[in-house]
Amino acid sequence: MNVVKQAEKNQPLLCWMIFTFMFFNVLNNHVNHFVPLLLAIMFCLILSIRILLLSINKSININLLLCTFFLLILVFISGLRAINSAPTSHFGGLFYFSFPIFLLLLVLFPQSPYFFRSAVKSKFWMIIFLINCLAVVYGKLILLFNINHAYRLVNMTDRSSFNGILGLYGDASVASTLLIVFWLLVCYSRRFSLKDSLKSWIHVVLILCLLCVHAGTGIFVYAMILLYILSRLRKWGILFFAMSFMVLTLIFSHDSKFSMDYAIYMLNLFWERASRYTSLGVMSQLFGGGGMIGDEGWLTILAVNGLVYFSSMTALVFYAIIKNRSIYLKLAIFSLYVSSFHYTVMFWPVSQIIFSLIIIDSFNSRADFFKNNGQLA
Repeated sequence: MNVVKQAEKNQPLLCWMIFTFMFFNVLNNHVNHFVPLLLAIMFCLILSIRILLLSINKSININLLLCTFFLLILVFISGLRAINSAPTSHFGGLFYFSFPIFLLLLVLFPQSPYFFRSAVKSKFWMIIFLINCLAVVYGKLILLFNINHAYRLVNMTDRSSFNGILGLYGDASVASTLLIVFWLLVCYSRRFSLKDSLKSWIHVVLILCLLCVHAGTGIFVYAMILLYILSRLRKWGILFFAMSFMVLTLIFSHDSKFSMDYAIYMLNLFWERASRYTSLGVMSQLFGGGGMIGDEGWLTILAVNGLVYFSSMTALVFYAIIKNRSIYLKLAIFSLYVSSFHYTVMFWPVSQIIFSLIIIDSFNSRADFFKNNGQLA
């Protein structure tokens, strides 16, 4: 544990990265779209300098390092192929190519393997969670009192999003999914048992915020997590009631975001847009360069980065899920991955940092840290 205690003295940089990256969309919309990009470059440079000063992480898993270099090569290839079609007027498009860069830097950074474990006793994740909740409440008040849209945290010209609650990220799916992820990280940091995670007041706050955001992706991800936790707790009666309620709601609900009609519509839209990917040439299908495909996250990753990249990243994600010993970190990375079916939540700026840190933690996971905490998978 001496290494973990030493990591506590050097983790503020990673905390500041996560905190700053949360506000990238706000800065992009209210200041300038170059500011987030410059901040990302600045943090990468600082990380690089710290790596040189602190010496490279001596506990690097060679398999993870090789996988990261392989992803970098694939991203470089897809980046060259898409250089004429990738959007440069908005910073978000560039982040599709940056994930392996962050992953590599965090793999080499000596303190990143111990980040979650050294932050266990801190209030960092609680602060992050509450900031996201306040952003949702603020957005709700703007709509409730019909306040000028210029005062919104993220201004959207898209009519479908104009009257929605977008949180800090400019998209309801991203806002709702990250609320769930931050809730899971709060449960992890406070060493909640699975029962405590459902009985805690922050769980009630999460549900209220998800209802405010009213995003189908967030509701779907939360429902999956809730059913899984209930099955782990062997609450069979509650599990049967919850499943029955969800199925009946899907069948009979006329809600615009949680109904059978909406689910069928989204699946049909997915298959319709999938034809744009299948119409690409073989090299574009394998190595990317096909450009964005609407809101469908997985299709966008396939078109932008290619099937080889998507398959490699998926294998890395599931390996990390299997290897990590914490139930909460497993669910967090699973939530980011599954939610990206509809929207590329895991490639949002702040998501990439959390995504990378959980992967690294998975390769350095130790069972003794989670004993008696109710967190062992």
